[in-house]
Amino acid sequence: MELQRLSTFINHQPVHVCQTVQKFGGSTKSSGFIDGQYAVCLDQLRPAIHSNSCLVYSFGISDDWSFDDEMHEFGCEVHSFDPSIGIPSQKRNRQHWFHNLGLTTSDASIEPNWTVASYSDIQRNLRHKNRMVSDCAITVTSH
Repeated sequence: MELQRLSTFINHQPVHVCQTVQKFGGSTKSSGFIDGQYAVCLDQLRPAIHSNSCLVYSFGISDDWSFDDEMHEFGCEVHSFDPSIGIPSQKRNRQHWFHNLGLTTSDASIEPNWTVASYSDIQRNLRHKNRMVSDCAITVTSH
């Protein structure tokens, strides 16, 4: 059984291989490591931008807005989420919103002063249930 699984894995042809990748965001640390940078496949993102349907969710931004800002400049509608930075929800730019909200798998709050919601609830509350999210960046914080 395990050999069959391995054979299937080796011989499986991917449905889609990204032809064009671009890096967005990030800042270089003293060690030379680039923190907060994400590689994004542009193959399906460009058509979404041209049809004005590009939608990006970014969870756990902390103090690094670089990815979110660059995706906005690229032409996407961006929704940034982070309950840990202590700023109120606000519209940051023409198509860029910040939500003082965290992502969770339950309705229970992780920290006493954090508001959290499930991915499904976030999409419903933003009226995005019928929209495809073009890219989703998640930086995980455990508490």
